[in-house]
Amino acid sequence: MRYFVYSRYIPGVEIVPRTADPAGFQAASPLGKVPALVTDTGAFLFESEAINEYLAELCKPPVFVPMLPTDPDERALSRAVSRVVDIHIGANMPVLWTKVDDAARAKAIAEIHKALDAIEGKITGPLVTSHKKPVLADAALATTLIHVTIFGSRYGLKPFENRPKLTLFNETMLKVLCAFAYLFVYFSFFFFSLQDPDFKKVHQEVHGEIERARQAAKAAQAKAQAKL
Repeated sequence: MRYFVYSRYIPGVEIVPRTADPAGFQAASPLGKVPALVTDTGAFLFESEAINEYLAELCKPPVFVPMLPTDPDERALSRAVSRVVDIHIGANMPVLWTKVDDAARAKAIAEIHKALDAIEGKITGPLVTSHKKPVLADAALATTLIHVTIFGSRYGLKPFENRPKLTLFNETMLKVLCAFAYLFVYFSFFFFSLQDPDFKKVHQEVHGEIERARQAAKAAQAKAQAKL
């Protein structure tokens, strides 16, 4: 969420940790999930996708900001993929790092595989849609795949195995994310770190996950080549 706000240079957005006002946070996010947004009119918004779309409609997009395609069919595809990522992958991912019984974990992983197969059958090219630049669905899917790759490896969950479109998508988005991370930190780190003391930590965490995902992908590729 911070990356989205910062990359848009959106003025007047104050990022407050939920611990600063627990009652206010609960009112803004009834599910108790981050992020949540209180608008200038006092309206409460929750769920990342809804907040991103709201901010996207308010501001003109700079070069690297995910948006929605202009084509109605592709806008629908972008939203559908985001929903699959949220409901069928994201909701099942906690089994990858929490203690649950084997049957529950196996069921959740099977649902993740089913969702990945559905996305594999729908994406149209290097990105989710034929849009030349990443859209919101690309951002949602790419960051989720990083977590699936890192945490799923211990349970044999291989999101790119026999999924050539997702493999190409991941390679494309890792380049985009790395380029964005480097450019972003060089051009805006000093400005925004003054406003948000957690910014440096957030950048390091995101960049670290991207790098770990790249190394995991390289290791998997080397292992596959060794079998040939």
